[in-house]
Amino acid sequence: MQRWLIFIFCLPLISWGQNANVEVISTELSYWLAGSQMNADTSIINGKANIEFRSLQSSQSLNLEVGALQVKSISLKEGRIKRALPFEHKNGICKVPFETEIYQHIEWQIDFELPYRNDSYSADVFLKKNLMVLNPIASTQEGVGSLAYFFPRFGDDVGVLKLNLSFPVSKTIGFPGKLEFEVTQKGGVQSQFWTSEKAISAKEFYLFVSEFEEEQAKDPDQEFELTSFELDAIRASTAPARMAPALLFFGIEPQSYTDSQLVEIDSLSAGLFTGFFIQGNEPNMGVLAEELNRRKALALYINSNDTALASDLLWKTMTDEKGKEWEEEVLKDKWEKRRYLKTQFQPIVYAWRFDKWKNANPKLVSALDYEQLDTGFLQPFLISQSMYSLSLSYYYVGGDNTFYVSYEQDSTAAPPYIMPIQITVFTSQGVIDTIGIIIKQQGRIEVNCQVAPSGVQVYLGENKLGTYVDVKPDAYLLFQLSKAESKEQRKEALEGLFKTANPNLFSTALGIAMRDEADEIKIMALQNAGDLNIAQQYKLKATIISLSQNNNAEVRELASALVVKYYPDK
Repeated sequence: MQRWLIFIFCLPLISWGQNANVEVISTELSYWLAGSQMNADTSIINGKANIEFRSLQSSQSLNLEVGALQVKSISLKEGRIKRALPFEHKNGICKVPFETEIYQHIEWQIDFELPYRNDSYSADVFLKKNLMVLNPIASTQEGVGSLAYFFPRFGDDVGVLKLNLSFPVSKTIGFPGKLEFEVTQKGGVQSQFWTSEKAISAKEFYLFVSEFEEEQAKDPDQEFELTSFELDAIRASTAPARMAPALLFFGIEPQSYTDSQLVEIDSLSAGLFTGFFIQGNEPNMGVLAEELNRRKALALYINSNDTALASDLLWKTMTDEKGKEWEEEVLKDKWEKRRYLKTQFQPIVYAWRFDKWKNANPKLVSALDYEQLDTGFLQPFLISQSMYSLSLSYYYVGGDNTFYVSYEQDSTAAPPYIMPIQITVFTSQGVIDTIGIIIKQQGRIEVNCQVAPSGVQVYLGENKLGTYVDVKPDAYLLFQLSKAESKEQRKEALEGLFKTANPNLFSTALGIAMRDEADEIKIMALQNAGDLNIAQQYKLKATIISLSQNNNAEVRELASALVVKYYPDK
């Protein structure tokens, strides 16, 4: 009796399903049918899955989707050593208590059984004497079988499947992909290497093997399994063609390396590549995951497996190829996900973010000399990797004609920054515009002001590198609400005035906001007008009734509800 043994390598695209804290590197599957010489139940398909993955955040447990599979064991593989892990199997999920650290590389082996009934047909398994089909409905394009039924996985990962088969020459194979190459070995054994032509999900997976025969070997993990020598010979025949695009990407002529070197490069584990920038999920990547993995492997080889240097080479070459717009989009994406950054890449992204602020605010930047800009702002920002946090308050002393802007920096996460701040003071005699310098943890900036100010506005620049709390007097906020050109500034003033303890000022602010040209501000005011006293109701009556006829549906609905509540007999 002959046997068949299947190896499937899944190279997932970035689609993490229900386990967004896990990045799957590869999945290797084996299936076999138990035979009588093994004293095993022939109504069971045996399965083994080796899953390599990387944790993207610390976790005390991980969930593995297994569906109807009967999981026998889950082991942590550390080289050739395996350590059994406890797990809880419930409702198609295996919960594995397991302390993981961020970016830890992990390999699990899951042994499982896939039950079936002989000479039966279902959406999941079809098995007769000479034919076995996993997910037959998907193979006939009539639908899909049960999710998480054919192999364990993290979430509904989408990926390009690679299928390596060893089986008797007489067998016929069906798989949703194309045959890349095949080789005949001794003993009438055929080895075929397949790949799906596009990224597919597990529910689209199917496999059928004709003339299926029961396993009669005593060691199903070894028979027909290709030796490393045979695999090298097969890969050597195809490596030059596969590696050529990656070589040309780095400006290397394909003949620069021997076939054996190309095999070595092609066999490197790109999944262990530590580069953060080029992980295959950047915006407008435009590179197939398989080709990207070859580029990573070649970069590792060029730099003698130094992952930091290899990552730097790949990033620079990719930027040259894709252009500045691509680089800008990727860096923006990395900034938003900076908590996942590896240590060696943090300065690059933070320096990019600093340059974004510096280039957008030449007037503010010019107020600092080079040393202040570098050692007082850039270096603390890069070292601490923390955004500044400011509290600002204001007061005016009429006797000495001085307007004071007091500041305090939160230095718990970062040292005090030296930074410029634009201060605009509004008076009856005109506008005073000045740039002050924040130079320590707390202090104040003086602005000469001949008459009492009616309002003030501060500005830390476009793409500012932190946050500030602006504690303004109610009178300044009222001025800002009535006079500010920016809708955002008027919203900011209104939010501040919602906190006032002066009921008359509160209703005045609501009245100004309800007459604002921006519907968004009208809506804010109406949403905060649900608890008016009698005097406030009378003061705002005409305005609220008018808004109940407004063209904006949300404004009209909110105002109408207030009319019913306050003015039922209007």
